[in-house]
Amino acid sequence: MPKPLYQSLVLAILYFLLLGYCHYEFVGKLFDYMKFNSELDLLKVFVSIISIVLIYIVSYSNRLKYTYLQLVYCLLLIPSLVLFAFGGGGYDFYLTTMMACLLMLLASKLFRPKVIVSHQINTIVLSRLLLLMIALYLLGIIAQGGLSYLNFNLSKVYEIRDEANSSLHPVFAYLSPIVGKIFIPLVIVMSVIQKQYLYAALGVASSIMVFGLTAHKSPLIYPILILAVYTIPKRLIARLLAVGAISLVAISILDFTLKQELDSPLLGWFGSLISRRAILIPSHLNMLYLEFFSNNLHYYWADSRLSFGLIESPYPVTAAFLMGQEIFSDPELSANTGWVGSGYANAGLFGVAFYSLLVGVIISYFSSLGERCGERFIFSATFILMITIILSADLTTVILTHGLVAFLLITMLIKRNAFH
Repeated sequence: MPKPLYQSLVLAILYFLLLGYCHYEFVGKLFDYMKFNSELDLLKVFVSIISIVLIYIVSYSNRLKYTYLQLVYCLLLIPSLVLFAFGGGGYDFYLTTMMACLLMLLASKLFRPKVIVSHQINTIVLSRLLLLMIALYLLGIIAQGGLSYLNFNLSKVYEIRDEANSSLHPVFAYLSPIVGKIFIPLVIVMSVIQKQYLYAALGVASSIMVFGLTAHKSPLIYPILILAVYTIPKRLIARLLAVGAISLVAISILDFTLKQELDSPLLGWFGSLISRRAILIPSHLNMLYLEFFSNNLHYYWADSRLSFGLIESPYPVTAAFLMGQEIFSDPELSANTGWVGSGYANAGLFGVAFYSLLVGVIISYFSSLGERCGERFIFSATFILMITIILSADLTTVILTHGLVAFLLITMLIKRNAFH
């Protein structure tokens, strides 16, 4: 067994056990009102560990796609196995998640795409063009009175967000994800590689301004994540993803433990934010989506723009709001999830299988892009996009409105070996 694979396996199993302990001892008990359960099953623990070992062995390679697969396993597979083994998840949930990961893996290995190229331009010129488009986007918000909602206070974002967004033309609902998840990450990474630090600083400043004008917190985090991922050597990224996850869960356990001992209002928020909200809730929502849509009508993409309005929706609201209403009794809660839950909401197991194959194709294409343009560049530039696919958006939404198409069009303009 290659040493990197052995190390990855040890880290993955340790992550699974630590997260399982965190869920069983804290999340499942403190957040039972959100449908979390503490229910340990040793047979399921054994099945989960065997599943991790087998899928890691089958997945192993030296190509960039293995790093993307590790990201999926850290954010989707292992949290789902924790819910299965420590949270009362059923075997149907386990089998659906395993099917999704195996089909994604199969597609990523069998599909070997050629990178699509067009007229190629100087990368510094490309950075300037992206900065120009970002500036036009910000000026467009300001021209609609956006400065009246300008706010950099994190505690006030929820008070301002709805008003700030309702004041904008509907087209900005499509532009904002593309600017935040594609244009700004590309500018920052390209500028750092080319040592154009003024452009990189403008990219970071633009991200802060997007936060200030739209009251969405994620643009504040994007530059930090992108730069952190880029600085990691390619050979270490896959393992450091697991090390980072283990560290966050360990701090969460310490935070929850101190909260119980000291009962301080300053404690417990980190564990709730990281272990519950960031790591477990997306897979938890996948499980709830499976439970609900196993007994109710599917959408069959009625709410997707790909259906062109030809399919009548069986529900008056989208799947995310439907789950908020039916599961959490909050009609204003948008319970978004990634490709497994949204695929099942659309077409059951067929929807999950279809989306899983598409995700595998996307990963394989990103890997080919990395070989052509630079692996660290492509992985850091697509990091936010992949997290969105895994955790928080329907795949067709990612393709059409979260910037995947825009990213692919931009990469057609990048020269070979531009960022190696």
